[in-house]
Amino acid sequence: MSYELSFFLVLVILYIIETLRSVPADSVIFSSYLGRWFKIRFPGRTFGILNRGITAGNPFPLFGMVFKASFGSLLISPEAVKRDFTSSSAFSDNRNQNRGPIRIDGIDSIRVSSNTLLINDRPLADFLSPGLAEKTGALLNRLRAEPISGREDLITDFINMTFDSRSISSEFARFRHETLLLRLFCGIQFISLFMIAPYLVFSYGFSEVILPVVITTVCYSMMIGFIYYFTHLGLFGPEGIGRAGSISAFLVYPLASIRAADNLSYDYLTFYNPMAVAGELCPRKTFEKLAGVMIRELRFPVKSGIEKEDSSERGIETWWSQKLLDIIGSYLEGININIDDLAGPPPAMDDSTRSYCPRCLHQYSIEEGDCPDCHGVSLKSI
Repeated sequence: MSYELSFFLVLVILYIIETLRSVPADSVIFSSYLGRWFKIRFPGRTFGILNRGITAGNPFPLFGMVFKASFGSLLISPEAVKRDFTSSSAFSDNRNQNRGPIRIDGIDSIRVSSNTLLINDRPLADFLSPGLAEKTGALLNRLRAEPISGREDLITDFINMTFDSRSISSEFARFRHETLLLRLFCGIQFISLFMIAPYLVFSYGFSEVILPVVITTVCYSMMIGFIYYFTHLGLFGPEGIGRAGSISAFLVYPLASIRAADNLSYDYLTFYNPMAVAGELCPRKTFEKLAGVMIRELRFPVKSGIEKEDSSERGIETWWSQKLLDIIGSYLEGININIDDLAGPPPAMDDSTRSYCPRCLHQYSIEEGDCPDCHGVSLKSI
């Protein structure tokens, strides 16, 4: 194998690694490759790490985008707030975290540090993005300033905003428009490094063209960093976190500059509920599948695994789940879908099937019992 070929093979491997992104394992990833519609992917667990997963972006910057969303890290009621122990934030190893419910009236301070929300100077939960953590913190600030009689309306309005289809559609159109120039230059950088540079190297020799190729690559990285700065400023505002660090990475490591648009898209729609995002970005069948999963998980929650879970904790979970289900029902009615049509029993696989799990839809030949995959969820007859 020639030196030139080895060089470009290493470059390709490094770039493939650059397309990968570590995300919370309970994230929902929306990816497009060609065309308008997005596909849904779930990162899952990676290498035995409970709270992280790996996802990959489109290697061709001009032909795809990737967004992420999640079902949330907190359960909120008019009386208290607690972490959702079924989300990735439950697996943090920070022993100083708030683990039980916190009464709204007992909150003295609320602070956000990067993606982490701190209550009374102790971490409560991690979020997909700093923006989502900030908005959740702002909600809790409004709740503690409001009498308990008015808190339900604030929570309802907050959840409704996460299901605002018009806002999602508008934000998606804005993102496509604002990042068009950035994605164009990312595409040019990709073509320059992986198409034009190999042609020149194999045609004229490595030593003859390497200096012009390096100079061109650095110039494009600087241009991408310049465009990225103003695009990030327009999308996330003057206090956008991570802007300077990303630009520095583009200059030091040009392969990272090709993925500049991903740096923006991953965090852009994290405020919105995955179901509502799917309703705007995905085909109808894909949307209904995700909606069914979400409805079943709310109706049939797994037990948290916390040995001493008191009635107040269960009350918060029940209140939050029912509020979400009510809003989901209204949302689905608005697009002419009955909520029960998405969460019904599956058709029996064969004559031996006697029961199924109403949460994961796995089928069993036994009459009764609990689903081994969904802790505490009882099987139903099929």
